[in-house]
Amino acid sequence: AFESLSETLDQVEDFHPPEVVDALWRGVLNRDGETAVHLAAMLLWIYGKAKEPFDWDHRPFFLSFNTEDSTERRIQFRELCHRVDLNAEELIKRIG
Repeated sequence: AFESLSETLDQVEDFHPPEVVDALWRGVLNRDGETAVHLAAMLLWIYGKAKEPFDWDHRPFFLSFNTEDSTERRIQFRELCHRVDLNAEELIKRIG
């Protein structure tokens, strides 16, 4: 499974239309913790807030997504929204 995620994220680096970005946001909220780590990293990069698709300078923040605690995950989701200058409530409404 990790190989397919890795391959998909490699493609997302170069091709990330709004539907793909929305799917990444949904995944940050709803996928397993390990996957959410990588999706959060990709989002930070897509929004121009990281030097590379998995910017090691932000690793501690990314690792905070590796939780099955939905409350903690939502806290981190809101922080990610803040870091990329998005309104978390509006985003949640948009992505369903």
